[in-house]
Amino acid sequence: LFIERCRYISIFCLIFLLPVLTSAQNCDFAISGVVKDVSTGNPILYANIYVKELQTGDVADSVGFFKVESLCAGKYHIVVSHIGCETKELYMNVSSDTTITVLLSHNNKLLNEVMIVGEAGKITTQETQSLSSERIAQNMDKNLATMLENISGVSTIKNGSGIAKPVVHGLYGNRRSILNNGVTQSGQQWGVDHSPEIDPLVANKITVIKGVGALEYQGSSLGSVVLVEPKKIDTEPHLHGEGRYFFESNGMGNGLNLEFQQAGKTLAWRAVGTFKRSGDKRTSKYFLRNTGNQEANIALQLEKTWNKKWLSSLYFSSFNAKFGVLRGSHIGNLTDLKDALGRDVPFYTEDNFSYSIASPHQKVNHHLLKFHTKYNISDEQWLELTYAGQYNLRKEFDVRRSGRSEIPALSLEQMSNFIEVKYQNYLPKDWEIKTGGQLNRVNNINLPKTGILPLIPDYISYEYGLFGTISKSFENTSFEFGGRYDFENRNVAAISITVPREIIRFQNDYHNLSAMAGITQEFAKGWEAAYNVGYAARNPEVNELYSNGLHQGVGGIEEGDSNLSKETSLKNTLSIKGHVTEKLFFEGLFYHQKIDNYIFLNPQDEIRLTIRGAFPV
Repeated sequence: LFIERCRYISIFCLIFLLPVLTSAQNCDFAISGVVKDVSTGNPILYANIYVKELQTGDVADSVGFFKVESLCAGKYHIVVSHIGCETKELYMNVSSDTTITVLLSHNNKLLNEVMIVGEAGKITTQETQSLSSERIAQNMDKNLATMLENISGVSTIKNGSGIAKPVVHGLYGNRRSILNNGVTQSGQQWGVDHSPEIDPLVANKITVIKGVGALEYQGSSLGSVVLVEPKKIDTEPHLHGEGRYFFESNGMGNGLNLEFQQAGKTLAWRAVGTFKRSGDKRTSKYFLRNTGNQEANIALQLEKTWNKKWLSSLYFSSFNAKFGVLRGSHIGNLTDLKDALGRDVPFYTEDNFSYSIASPHQKVNHHLLKFHTKYNISDEQWLELTYAGQYNLRKEFDVRRSGRSEIPALSLEQMSNFIEVKYQNYLPKDWEIKTGGQLNRVNNINLPKTGILPLIPDYISYEYGLFGTISKSFENTSFEFGGRYDFENRNVAAISITVPREIIRFQNDYHNLSAMAGITQEFAKGWEAAYNVGYAARNPEVNELYSNGLHQGVGGIEEGDSNLSKETSLKNTLSIKGHVTEKLFFEGLFYHQKIDNYIFLNPQDEIRLTIRGAFPV
């Protein structure tokens, strides 16, 4: 009887408590919203909305509206995608009906502005193009310069396996600046054999500015600037990661890239690591000896939000590479040099594949540490402070007698310290101003024990810069103009070419003014034209003034000219772009650039025989 009564009581409790228990798990919530183009504000039609945890979702309608229903209270990952757009993933904690607006970059390869996630896009008349994170991942087997060939107007100049420089509108090297996470890359950029010491896989976007409007960036650019930018860390409390691997048959090259990130309550972090290895490249009949390369790179990104107005970030990257140089490119005497120019098969080819890298080869280490903090004075104005330190070590190894091939023939060490302050404000009537100042100290020295007179002399330089830009956007028209002043003080200690050897000291002071102006006009729906004009100057570099000796990486003897003066440039660009149809985009760009006092390597009618071999001058 007792058991029978307990059974009835249990059934009674279950009947009356079931509604209470089921109400605790409410699955009647919905997430609805609109998908829009981030640049135009127009709705994106038929975008896909996918909820990972439920493996279901919705498709936006003809006005970009979507609705995902029957959601329980909980945490969800929502993926929003559309053809031609960069996919966006959202993390949401659902406890009631939620309405959101999702902004997608509908043309993530062709942007009208340089954008930083979470901030309004800067008004600009510059012609820019970008590579998205997806495009970067698809080309992970390539270096930075080769990757940029996907952008129109950009080519490369190559000097061996893994060694390449980007060429924008015919200019490369010190005539265009590369910014690594907002900091001008400082390294040993003395020739075509010195690639940018940057791993593109640590970036989420690479942008090329083709005009002359990069006045806020310090450097010797005569127009074009390459921006390598990691994105802000997603506000995602879970640990997320990605892994990518590639393999290529020629050279048996393979590489691995790993990325992990997490946003905690007090600190957000991201870590990226890349390893690449390749061996001798193969022609149809033989292997090119000593053409392999190796890379091991890492980047660590930390972000801290102190309060609604103040945030800070710390960024560290380390690039470490070893590049083999074709053994047959270094000739020991004049007879062999003349013979090499007419040979069908180079000297020192092999029948068997090898990963080994012997002399001649290059070793490069580049480390960057950046601290950045931003304080929002109000919704319209903010102040930014940046410090960055860079360390660069380059060693080049030649084929040397008496077992000295493991002693570098060139050993250069460079330290730079950079400080920057920026202020930006939105004035009444939509005027936008930005101003700031920079200081950069560079110390470049030759490490001892090479046993060879240095190609590049030791020097210390101090670079000071001030800039200001102002811009305004009307209904169909935008314009901007700005100016910049730079002062560089450079102290050089060179070794004389005459005997007895002595130290010769030089001091160079350069004052430069730069200016630009531009206008953009929308002349039809979806069509716009932009005109930009700018004046810039570039100081002669230390190698152009004082180099004296064998440039081992290019196999040539280079002699500087201390009487060179600075280059000045006037560049005009005119672009027209727009949508012919919904799926067809057109862009045309015309540019004209005149450079006075252009500095170039002038080949001499001389082959000079030295104890290291025979080389052109």
